Order: sequence, then C-alpha cells, then structure tokens
Amino acid sequence: MQQIFLIAWGLCIAFIPALAEGEVRQSSVLGVGELLQVSLGLTLVLFAIAFSAWLLRRFTRLGGAMGGTLRILGGVSLGGRERVILLQVGEQQILVGVAPGRVQTLHVLAQPLPMSQPPADFSLALHALTREKGQ
Repeated sequence: MQQIFLIAWGLCIAFIPALAEGEVRQSSVLGVGELLQVSLGLTLVLFAIAFSAWLLRRFTRLGGAMGGTLRILGGVSLGGRERVILLQVGEQQILVGVAPGRVQTLHVLAQPLPMSQPPADFSLALHALTREKGQ
C-alpha cells in the first residue's frame, strides 16, 4: 500500500510543473476500432486460457501419475456432496467414502469383485456385497 502511495505521489510531482505551464493535453477518447481490437485480444487470451485448462484436464490423469496402478471402478452418490467409490489399487479393492474435506476408507475387500466387465449398476453390486457381509 505504501508503494502505491509513493508511486502516485511521484506521478503527481512529475506532472505539477507541466500543469502549471499548461502542457498536459487531454487524452483522446478510444474509437470503435480500438475498442474492437482490445475486445478481440481479450477474447483470444481468454480462449487460450480455457483451451489450456481443457488440455491439462484431458491429458493429466491420475492413472498416468501412478503408473496405471490406481483405477476408479465405480461410485455411488449418497447425497449432494458425498460419494462412495470403489478403487482398484494393484490387486486390492478398497471402498472409500468421499465427503467435502474428508476421504475415509470404509472397507478393504478380502476378495476383489470380478470386474471383467463393469457391473450394469454399481449400486446394485455394492448392495449385494454389503448384504453378503451382513450375513
């Protein structure tokens, strides 16, 4: 804040002699061409930022960073921001609860679920698995 004040003070001191002599001219008003050029440049910069974010999200995957040993097999939404996710870590499958600000292991499966083809409905497979554990 102090630096901004010093810069403003320096600019005022620089223009005081010019004001006294009447040498400071009014700046010209921007025309339509200049406004169009500025808005086109701004649009191109915003497009480049959005495109870069899309590329980063598209080509940066968690599996690539982990060498392909971590996969999300399925998930069920339990509410607005809570989910249960089944993870495959190597040969082990882990059931994880995810909520805002918290990730907790719910269950480590002793025998991995057969996942040659993904289940038609993950919630039914999860329900069948929990029913087996309850008996």
